[in-house]
Amino acid sequence: MEAKNPIKKRDAVYCNLKLFLIFLVIYGHMLEGRICESAPLMQIYRMIYSFHMPLFLFLSGLFLTDSGRCFQQMKQMLVLYFPLQSAAVFLCNLLGGHFSLWVPVWHLWYLLSLASMDLLGLLWCRLVERFPLRMDKGTIKAGIVIGSLLLSCGMGYVPAVGRFFSLSRTLCFLPYFFLGLFLPKDMDWKKFRPAGLAGLCVWLVLLGLWGSRVPVNFFYQADCYALSGIADAGVCGFLCRLLSFFQASGMGLFLLAFAADSRLSASRLGADTLVPFLVHAPLVGVIVRLADFFPEMSAGRWNFFSVAAGIYVIYLCYKLPQWRRQMCRIAAGRREMRDGDVPGNL
Repeated sequence: MEAKNPIKKRDAVYCNLKLFLIFLVIYGHMLEGRICESAPLMQIYRMIYSFHMPLFLFLSGLFLTDSGRCFQQMKQMLVLYFPLQSAAVFLCNLLGGHFSLWVPVWHLWYLLSLASMDLLGLLWCRLVERFPLRMDKGTIKAGIVIGSLLLSCGMGYVPAVGRFFSLSRTLCFLPYFFLGLFLPKDMDWKKFRPAGLAGLCVWLVLLGLWGSRVPVNFFYQADCYALSGIADAGVCGFLCRLLSFFQASGMGLFLLAFAADSRLSASRLGADTLVPFLVHAPLVGVIVRLADFFPEMSAGRWNFFSVAAGIYVIYLCYKLPQWRRQMCRIAAGRREMRDGDVPGNL
């Protein structure tokens, strides 16, 4: 029993952290339509987008232990992406838009980018399984992370590397995925609390340094530097992307080191965040459209409303499968009653 306790605590850390991150995803999408109207909302939005998706991709890589899991996750992402993307493209084009199958609609980029990363993770795991003594070395892993970081910074100068096939985001977030893939799965993050505090300071300093100099579109990492709004797309673009890596890593280390390691009543909500990630987009879209009927709502009230909506959407996504199972049991019970009824009974 004692040998299992540390694993449970580590699982609790990741569940609590994923719950916090999926809340930030929904909360950020709720704020998105109002950030241009309020400086405080814009600042909160910048804070969220400076680290939440990099940390999500880091955790996605951390949970992969072998080639089998890489292939399974890649298959799951592609199986979800194509029907959802096809449906979204059909509906958007029906409403007068112009979308293609290979340019992900809104949040679906995550599925396509993660599938591409899983393919690279699969190749790596196959090499490690075939050449364990040659490939599983820290110097090689460090070289891959640094190389992927330099590649992501360099590709920002190529206009063709953009939203098509979610290529820009795949390359930009690839270093975080590789970091998660290469780090030990049984890491005791509490030991890194001093480094986590230093990482928090780095995050705050860079957050203040960005100010309004770097447009918020840059943190989407979806386009080249010129299209992201960087005024000087020369050295400035490369430097901004490089610094954004250290900023996200600093905040990520802080959250990992200080995340609660005990199972809370809400921890189970973070065990599977894929469902709320996929379902929240239409729900948020409906909520935002309904809120358009109240244009006089202040930024403070909208912020409070967005927090409440984020919590409710997560709770709703968690309860829907339970309600479905309950309705199935009720329906099964009624069928049994009908089968046992005497002919002529009401």
